Amino acid sequence: MKRLLAILAAGAAVLVLSCKKSGVENLTYEVVTLGSEMEASSVTLSGKVGPDLDVASVTEVGFLVSEDDKFPDDNVKVFPGGLSGKEFSRTVKVSDLENKRGVVFFYRAYAVGDGKQFTGAVKSFKFDPIKVTGIVLNSYTLGLVVGESRTLVATVQPSDASNKDVVWSSSNEKVATVDKGVVTAKAKGEATIFVKSAADSNMGTSCKVTVKGACPQGAVDLGLSVYWAATNLTKSGLASRASDTGDKFAWGETAPKSYYDASNYKFGSSGDKLTKYNKSDKKAELDLSDDAANVILHGNWRIPSSENFRELWDNCTRQKVTSNSVNCVRFTSKINGKSIDIPAWYETTISSALISYSDYWLRDREWSSVDDWNYRANRFRISPGALNNMDLSFTGRQNGCPIRPVSD
Repeated sequence: MKRLLAILAAGAAVLVLSCKKSGVENLTYEVVTLGSEMEASSVTLSGKVGPDLDVASVTEVGFLVSEDDKFPDDNVKVFPGGLSGKEFSRTVKVSDLENKRGVVFFYRAYAVGDGKQFTGAVKSFKFDPIKVTGIVLNSYTLGLVVGESRTLVATVQPSDASNKDVVWSSSNEKVATVDKGVVTAKAKGEATIFVKSAADSNMGTSCKVTVKGACPQGAVDLGLSVYWAATNLTKSGLASRASDTGDKFAWGETAPKSYYDASNYKFGSSGDKLTKYNKSDKKAELDLSDDAANVILHGNWRIPSSENFRELWDNCTRQKVTSNSVNCVRFTSKINGKSIDIPAWYETTISSALISYSDYWLRDREWSSVDDWNYRANRFRISPGALNNMDLSFTGRQNGCPIRPVSD
């Protein structure tokens, strides 16, 4: 039979029962173990003094809690309660029980009176686990070459989730494998790396992996899904310096012109008269035959897509630099520390301030029900004065804009 080491006041610190004394009666019918009310990280236990026990004689009430329904002396914690009439309760926090979640705990009410300890029937509770609400990766796109490895780091949310284990998998192990977050490129192509919560397979995210060929001459490997050219495009190749504007091209044209206007645009002078990339053919991306970067540089070179630019923006830091008296934006990879400079070739005065920026062509375009948009294509804007605002929009296809090529 068990007896408390000492008489504790209600709300006193938790004690561990560790001894028995002879001659003490333990009568279960004198006290009732009531139910428990569960919250996310606490449980309120309740009990009641039995009808045959004089409340006036009761000196202590509370609850015995153990992971063993036999309540061994070395595995019992005592939680004194507060008596109100014949009923009493105590809120137990998960931190009081070593932050154990998903573990079944057994409990029973007790009351001490007239030198005797009375206990109620055994009941149980467990703290629900803190569920995973999401997983965040340190990168959502990777550009690798065959044989290269890079580590993805998965952060489980919230930080105090009960089970932070994750499960990794690859959509195409012939292209890329993954082992505990370490992604290894096997062959040229694309694969998606999935990471899911071991506790809840509905919680997870993914990373798109592009395994590229060798980095071509004139390109910089920023650790992205494509290589970015170190300089702008010219009619005969790549510019010799990063600060050089290069030549300008209309969207879909492969050679520069002396002037740029709807009247001399290759594919028509208005939205209703466009001969290609129009509402009829619904082409939303340049054919390689109309891609100036591919026509001039050949190989895997092309004009970047909107997705390529978003990837560049999201995975690089940006700073204003001046090279050969030209304002540029330097994109420095967060992945490997390499960088490229993109010049802002146009200057204008706004509110007495000299502003420099440049629009660069993208190879895709967004569709709209507005007919006039049929005459527009996507572009990205470089502005040393707006390093934190990604400017990804559209402009008239007949305009002359520089091109910063990419390669797969």
